Amino acid sequence: MKKGLTLLALICTSLFAFAQDTTAVKPKKGSYLYYGQPNIEDNSMLIEEAFNQEAGVIQHISNFIVDDGNFVYAYTQEIPIPNEKHQLSFGVSYAAMKKPEGALFNQNFLTNGFGDMLINYRPMLMDKNDWALVIPRFTLIAPTGHARYGLGFGGWGGQFNMAVTKRLNSKITTHWNAGYTYVWKADSYNYLSDGTPERTFEKNLNFKNVGASLIWLVAPKFNLMVEYVSAFDKTISGTGTLENETSTIINPGFRFAVDLGKVQIVPGMGIPINFSNGTFANTSAFFYLSIEPAY
Repeated sequence: MKKGLTLLALICTSLFAFAQDTTAVKPKKGSYLYYGQPNIEDNSMLIEEAFNQEAGVIQHISNFIVDDGNFVYAYTQEIPIPNEKHQLSFGVSYAAMKKPEGALFNQNFLTNGFGDMLINYRPMLMDKNDWALVIPRFTLIAPTGHARYGLGFGGWGGQFNMAVTKRLNSKITTHWNAGYTYVWKADSYNYLSDGTPERTFEKNLNFKNVGASLIWLVAPKFNLMVEYVSAFDKTISGTGTLENETSTIINPGFRFAVDLGKVQIVPGMGIPINFSNGTFANTSAFFYLSIEPAY
């Protein structure tokens, strides 16, 4: 499931923010604010919500993924420039993986380390007073991970993702994503008899992703959710050819808020159900934590 964990880390280190609207204009019928301002928003796990940070608020997001003995931690920090109209963020991840089975992978084989870094920019195109919120994201992928051990791509990349948020009523909000990723000169490795990595191929890769989620505001500070994500990937085979691979995740979960003065803390948990090429692979555990102080 290393492929699935890489997908989760890539998604998590691109994530999002909470923002409250202070506009005094009377909300339009059918707009987000027409149904009132929720206590919790923009605290999803896998799906990107179409909110940016408001002025003076910086969000710190931590995601913890546990999958069959493997562990991934992803951290994202989001910064308004200078308000919710524009936002910069960066994401980093750290993985601790089980050693692959087989004699080739000896004690010198690296199984933990940092992944690739993501630097994100999000301009707000439509806000809470419109029929739907719309925010695109433009991301630079920096090859900071150890590609020789499966902890990164080994090449520079770019990613585009479109996030749309539509509130259906006072209790239900939906979020919709579609994106494209391109990596230049991604590395593929084979391993010598002593376990030493040897780069064998260098190929350009591209990925497409779609996703959606439904948030149920059960109580002012407690939400239930279900998320769906599919990624349509290209992988480098042992012979150097590009092969298609599809990863799908269905993630039921919950989140709740704790307000301490000017700080909002939002923990959450999900149980991702993972599929590979249309076949059930396994389930994992996803833990979410957002700390959002107003400076």
